[in-house]
Parts: sequence; C-alpha cells; structure tokens
Amino acid sequence: MSIKREKVWSEEELIIAYYIAKWNLSGIQISEEDLAAYVIDTTANSLKMQTANFRHLLQIDGYQLAAGPSLGCNKRVIIDKLKDKTITQVRKIILDYIDSIDKDILKRKSTSVNLSINKNKEKLNKTSQLIFEQKLKSLNKYRNLRKIN
Repeated sequence: MSIKREKVWSEEELIIAYYIAKWNLSGIQISEEDLAAYVIDTTANSLKMQTANFRHLLQIDGYQLAAGPSLGCNKRVIIDKLKDKTITQVRKIILDYIDSIDKDILKRKSTSVNLSINKNKEKLNKTSQLIFEQKLKSLNKYRNLRKIN
C-alpha cells in the first residue's frame, strides 16, 4: 500500500496562493488549473484551500482555515514579508518564478498530453480488437463449409 504524502509548498508557491487571495489572477495570463497543475504541481482544489487559508489570515470575510491552525505559520511569514509590497511587486515575484520553471512547465504539459493521447490510442486499440474478434466469431460458422464445384 502506498503512503500518500502531503505536498510541502515552497515559498514561491505560497506567494502565488497569497497573490490569488488578495488580487485573484489579475495580470497573470494563466488559468488557475494550469497554475496548480504545471507551476505548483498540485490540484486546483489544493490551491483553492491554500488561497482560502490566506484569505482567512488576511481577514477577508467568509473564509476559514481549511486545515488546522498550525498551517497558518508559514503563511504568516509570507504575509509579513509581502505586506508592504504592491500588486506589481508581488506579481513580478510570481512571473519571475514561472519564467524560471518555464521549461519544466512545457515538459509537464507535453507529458500530460502524451499520456492522454496514449490512453486514447489504447482505448481505440481495445475497441478495434473487440470488433475484430466479433467479426472473427461470426466468420467461424462458415469455417467448415467446403467449396462445392
């Protein structure tokens, strides 16, 4: 049985969640799903939980910590570090981080697309095999017939 390990978020990844908590994706031309999958290497739901935790710590109405209070410790450090920075300054940190891992993003996307293509090919091959086997079974009843001259 495999043990599911909880993701350890880097400072840059937490800064992304902080940015989304404060300013949504304003000025960042990437979807939240792609940001989660290819930049942070997590799920969109996990990113939403981190964002909700930041919103709670930033006292934005309607948000509570998604997990225990101990998870707020790293986030408080990020909040203190970025509290005097403007949206533009924080966005630059994020865009620089995305640029630094840009090649990895392309590789992950390519791998993801290839996996999807391979799954589709496998599905088509199985379907073709089933059709072939059905045709073969239907032809088997004629197998013992001889040619009459």
